[in-house]
Amino acid sequence: MTYSHTTSGPVRDIYFVLGDQLDQRSSYWDNFDLLQDVVFMTEVVDESVAIPSSQTRTALFFSAMRHFAIEQSEHRRLCYYDISHTRSQQLSSLDDALIDFIQSQRDAGNTPRQVIMVLAGDSRVKIMLEETAIALDIPLQWQADDHFLAEAGEFKKWLSGRKVPIMEHWYRHIRKRLGLLMTAEGKP
Repeated sequence: MTYSHTTSGPVRDIYFVLGDQLDQRSSYWDNFDLLQDVVFMTEVVDESVAIPSSQTRTALFFSAMRHFAIEQSEHRRLCYYDISHTRSQQLSSLDDALIDFIQSQRDAGNTPRQVIMVLAGDSRVKIMLEETAIALDIPLQWQADDHFLAEAGEFKKWLSGRKVPIMEHWYRHIRKRLGLLMTAEGKP
């Protein structure tokens, strides 16, 4: 894969996909408009070194991203920044890449409506991208991550009403809320 913009025509919403969010079946795609929206993905050096990682893991991570991008390009408009391309090497961080893509859209006379993302699991990434969206004056919409049974902050909220945290009680709370492994009487 190379640095590619397969984004002919105006872009309404940018669906920014991070490397740990490669799920074709996610509810994230429910409102994606094939004609107006674009999938944006980028390989950046900063994220491959921010948390210590072996070269093998990084290579597998990028490989998974590239395979996912190929699948996306068969069904959706895609912009993918490949780390091996000269232009991409100048963009070392997620925010640099997002700024570059949005600026390229604005230079072409198009102002995307918003950036949509699955909630970043790393608060460092979340804060960085929120600050970037503010600086770019573009709304950033976070969507819940379907991979988890509990929503962000739910455990902390549940824990605040307890004197002694007992994980069994937390599991029961989740089972009740989701209706999983319950008896006919509605008991866990």
